[in-house]
Amino acid sequence: MSKGYLINNVLEFWPEEHSLVSRGAERKTISINVPASRCFLLLLERRSDLVPQHDFFNFVWGDAGDTVPPNTLYQNISILRRGLKAIIEQPVDLVVTVPKQGFKLNEGAEVVEIDSVNKAVPNAILPLEDKESTANKSSPQLNEAPLPAVTIREGNLRRWYAMLALLLLAITAAHYYLLTREKDFTPYFNSYTALKNSGQCHIYVNNDAEDYTIHQKALQMINLNCRLYPYVYVTAYQFIPVVSLITCNKPFDERKKTLRCASYNLRGVYSS
Repeated sequence: MSKGYLINNVLEFWPEEHSLVSRGAERKTISINVPASRCFLLLLERRSDLVPQHDFFNFVWGDAGDTVPPNTLYQNISILRRGLKAIIEQPVDLVVTVPKQGFKLNEGAEVVEIDSVNKAVPNAILPLEDKESTANKSSPQLNEAPLPAVTIREGNLRRWYAMLALLLLAITAAHYYLLTREKDFTPYFNSYTALKNSGQCHIYVNNDAEDYTIHQKALQMINLNCRLYPYVYVTAYQFIPVVSLITCNKPFDERKKTLRCASYNLRGVYSS
């Protein structure tokens, strides 16, 4: 018996399956990648509180959290938001960003814990006819009787997990493709603040940082080739000892097919 959550009586979230399921006449199911699912689980478990950014790194990535760049967290929050919007199609954002602090669940959200025994209505998960919906399924089609569904879970568990792993891999690859497109990255880097140019380098830093001490230390630690990649985007935070740098041959807000970039992750960079 697996544990799930019912949000606003319209959305089911099943952490073990990493799936979002609508509770409506047309039951839609979308699988999200594991980090995005873990982010949502943490927000639901601490739904009355603001969750600091550093708590996500420990909860989602465990011991590897110190090596994960901040951009990865933001990308997975973005994946989670798109999944929620595709399921419930409501203007209210369930995940609220608190600048320079972290994230929290919308205070107006009603959350009820449920289990797989009470999961779904009699028709369970209906098959979706279009190709995109089929690619996003996270559960097999069930008939109205509950017994066959139990047989699928117990008799073919290994096969089911293998299929789910392949499906999650395909969805993660699709999300990565979408995240690398202009419409996702352009607004993000447009919000960066320009620092004083250094030689041929045009330096931009994340505007939600408390100060730019770590950014400047990171720039001193790395030998940038600003002749080939003059546009430098630096992401750093005071309590996260990892600095992310992306260097490009032209501005990100003028992205074209000829755009070339290189990325770096510096570890162990502290403000003092």
